[in-house]
Amino acid sequence: MRKVRIAVACLATAGLVTLIYREIPAMRRYLKMERM
Repeated sequence: MRKVRIAVACLATAGLVTLIYREIPAMRRYLKMERM
């Protein structure tokens, strides 16, 4: 069961990282628009 939990945790963290990585460009554009 421990291995399953570790696998789930790894998948969850990987999913969060990919989501954040995809959102970074959008956040940068938003910040640039706000500065202008």
